[in-house]
Amino acid sequence: MQTTLWDRPGHAWWDQRAWMDKLGEWFVTEPNTGCWLWIRAVDRDGYGIQNVQGHRRFAHRVSYEILRAPIGFGLTIDHLCRNRCCVNPDHLEPVPFAVNRARGVWGDTRSVGRRWRSHCQRGHELTAENLEQSELPKRKCKLCRRLRDRARRRKSSV
Repeated sequence: MQTTLWDRPGHAWWDQRAWMDKLGEWFVTEPNTGCWLWIRAVDRDGYGIQNVQGHRRFAHRVSYEILRAPIGFGLTIDHLCRNRCCVNPDHLEPVPFAVNRARGVWGDTRSVGRRWRSHCQRGHELTAENLEQSELPKRKCKLCRRLRDRARRRKSSV
C-alpha cells in the first residue's frame, strides 16, 4: 500500500507554515516562468530530493502533498512547466504514469522519442507495412523480428 505524507503521524515538519519556512530556503523563484527551482540535492535525472523523516523523497512530491493535497494511489506528478527541479505546486499535476509519459517533451525520454523515429536501430524504415505495434508506446520493426526468428531457427537446428 502506498503511503502519503498525510498518513504519517503529525509533526511540525508536516505543518504547512513550517514547510514553507524551510522550503523558502531551499528554492529560488525563476522570475520569467514562476518556477520554484530546487537548489539542494538533485538526483541524476534532475529531480530535487529531500530527506523526510529518514526517507529519501522527491521534493516536488513533498511540496505538492504539503501545499495541495495527497497524491492518489497510482498517480505520478507531471511537471507542467517541464522543469524537473521545479517544486511550485501550481506547476505540478497528479496524473497516471501513461499520461505523464505521453506528455513528455519529444526526445526527452527513450520511449517518447521512439514514437517519432523513422528508422529502427538497424536502419530499416518504419513504415506501416514494416511496423509491428505492441504495447504502447513501443513500436517494433517486422524485418528485425524476422531476422531474429531466422537466426534462432538456424541456431536451434544446429
